Amino acid sequence: MVSIAFLIACFNIFLSVLMLLYNWKLNKNILFFSIFLIIAALQSVLFDIVINGGSARLLMLLNSNSGPMLFLAGPMLYLFIRGLVYDENKFKDKDLLHMIPFFVNMVLLIPYLFKPIEYKLAIASAATGNIDVYFNQQLIFIPAWLGGIFRILSIISYMVASLGIIYSAYRNKKQFSDKNSIRVFSSNFRWLNLIVMLCLILTVFPLILIILYKTIPIFLNSIDVVLIFNISVLLHVFLALIILMNPRILYGLPTKDKLRPLLDNSHVSGKQVSHSMLVAADEAKTYSDYFDGLSEKIIAFIENGRPYLNSDFNANDLIKVFEVPPHHIQFCIRYYIQKDFKKLMNEYRIKYVLNAIRSAIDTEPETLRSIVAEAGFKSNYEYRKSFIRFLGQTPEEWIKSNI
Repeated sequence: MVSIAFLIACFNIFLSVLMLLYNWKLNKNILFFSIFLIIAALQSVLFDIVINGGSARLLMLLNSNSGPMLFLAGPMLYLFIRGLVYDENKFKDKDLLHMIPFFVNMVLLIPYLFKPIEYKLAIASAATGNIDVYFNQQLIFIPAWLGGIFRILSIISYMVASLGIIYSAYRNKKQFSDKNSIRVFSSNFRWLNLIVMLCLILTVFPLILIILYKTIPIFLNSIDVVLIFNISVLLHVFLALIILMNPRILYGLPTKDKLRPLLDNSHVSGKQVSHSMLVAADEAKTYSDYFDGLSEKIIAFIENGRPYLNSDFNANDLIKVFEVPPHHIQFCIRYYIQKDFKKLMNEYRIKYVLNAIRSAIDTEPETLRSIVAEAGFKSNYEYRKSFIRFLGQTPEEWIKSNI
């Protein structure tokens, strides 16, 4: 019979993949958090089989990968938090240092990996539903309980480092001057704290389990381990849902005194010069100045270039124009311009239609259809819906009273 914990873990993996696919274009750092949640879900499957029983073959597969895999959990969470705070998503050469425990564990596990399947299956079968056997099995040079403590302490150290990054950003909160920035910063600060604290709780649970097992096993038998374990697995669901239901967390917490510059796409001597974001071509002194400037450039580009006349124009095109991260564009549109991108484009299209109708020789249906198509609307339904939303009346009613 499939356990509740196993079903929840499978659902967590599904949510993690969904979270990655849904938010990848917004902020690529979501990849690190998705990997972390998948690792946590697989770990919960492993402990579920050990505590409640289950498939020995599945436990055999997890035994072959759980050690190295858990050494990746801490770095993945750390890279996710660091990427949001410092607004970067590149995996640097020095980040390979975080992978050393993973590779060392892989090397130590090689002798076990080359053992016959029958041998590995026998070990897994003995550990299925038997926490005592599992904690004392020795796949490498140390017993599982000691290796588990090393892995979990490693994860906890990365979580502490992640909290350090978040609180360091909080100390720089004074760089904000407008209410929008302060509100979003404060909200994201609380959400990131909650995410790390939940991860910490989920990681501490197996550590407590191991310590209790090695010190006072009688106490371990007196508590409802299954209930506590199921609650910890259930908490995983909230980690993915927090991002799925509140994607603005991925706007991050920029804290640098000199933020990445807006690109200065000016024409010098007939040549277009584009400065990299990594080069301080235009130093913005505060977070507010940066996004104020970017918001003004976005509006200027839309009003002067009229890209909305192209029905396929979308937010990704702005990312290419200004060469800034997707979440910068989304942040400006939502919190500085305070408009939904699609509604903003349709508002400009309606303005174009109104001006075109006023200048038109006639208001025959064919003429109106041509104007609507020129304005960038994909369908007459979208045009009418937008017209009523912005003006509170149908196109026919407006034409009758204004033309």
